[in-house]
Amino acid sequence: MYLRGLSVTTFVGLVILCALASTRPTHGTNSEKKCHGCDFHCNFTEKDCVEQTGEQNKTCYCSFCKNNVQCSQCRWYVNCTSKELNKMPRLQFDTKNLYLGSNAITTLDAYGLSNLSIISLDLSKNELTESRIDGNAFSGLDELLYLKLSDNNLKKVNKHWFEELRSLTVIILRHCDITSVDGDLFAKNLNLEWVNLGDNNIRFLPSGLFKKHTKLQHVELFHNDITYIPPGFFKASSASIALLYIHDNLLANIGPSAGLQDLQLTNLSVYSNPFTCNCDLVWFINWIKLNEGILVPTNREFIPHCNDLTIKITNVDIGSLHCNWIWWELAVGGTLFILLVCLYLKLPQIRRCISSYRRRKQYIQLLERTK
Repeated sequence: MYLRGLSVTTFVGLVILCALASTRPTHGTNSEKKCHGCDFHCNFTEKDCVEQTGEQNKTCYCSFCKNNVQCSQCRWYVNCTSKELNKMPRLQFDTKNLYLGSNAITTLDAYGLSNLSIISLDLSKNELTESRIDGNAFSGLDELLYLKLSDNNLKKVNKHWFEELRSLTVIILRHCDITSVDGDLFAKNLNLEWVNLGDNNIRFLPSGLFKKHTKLQHVELFHNDITYIPPGFFKASSASIALLYIHDNLLANIGPSAGLQDLQLTNLSVYSNPFTCNCDLVWFINWIKLNEGILVPTNREFIPHCNDLTIKITNVDIGSLHCNWIWWELAVGGTLFILLVCLYLKLPQIRRCISSYRRRKQYIQLLERTK
């Protein structure tokens, strides 16, 4: 994606690079290696690593890193990527960063990681399903900052997984065949800065999904089946969002009620949506023209198009849409409304007039009978 500024997420990315880019440590007690700001003290052997992870013949790469800023904190990095694991390794030491991507893990048991103070956990590209992940699988990980569950056949996300992850800042649920999300899915994760739900089959966005997330900066909802952004989706307390990716969906219109104009956006991708350029889209067309500089990618072919006119939204002539009838409709509707209000206010007088007319008519009929 196209990033122009991140805070905690940048730090987490560097942590991942630190673990993955480093070379295998040499044996010995005094050797040290520099790796993106970390001093690696390789005072262990691969045999020790195998014994501690419990994986014979499938050695995970372990490294012991002393943070340069807070030298009193020593952190283990355990990289078990692509080790053909079918279950979680048995970790007995204070692991801070655990990478288990590209394996065949099928089950996450309750409290299976609760003995660790992990800050970064990658479980992408495994064989996990919603039914095989216990509701308390991530319980006890109150220091976790980064969670990646991408490329698993989840289909559905259990909100109980994340309830204890109060420190979580980044969650990546890309390409998990998710069809729907609950409105309170991230209700307990108020420190979230980056949410990636791209490459799924989501059709409906609950209006309160990011209701209380005042720190949220980066939202990815691209390549789903979203047809509609509900009123107030961005209005609640998500004005901090700066990077929004909603391309490759089924959006025909984005109205002002969604609150897009309330965000301080620096990056916005909305291309490959079947926008219907009619009078209902006038607001969005004008808003895009005023904020064309935030559209990404910057290539001209990625500017959103009108599905029915096959032209770029930024080139649409509002006058050619012949929307003057809207003003007539508003005028007629307003007049009828005023008339109804007047009738309602004058209703007592109207009733008295009708009653007086009836009495007068009866009196005249009575006079005619007496003659």
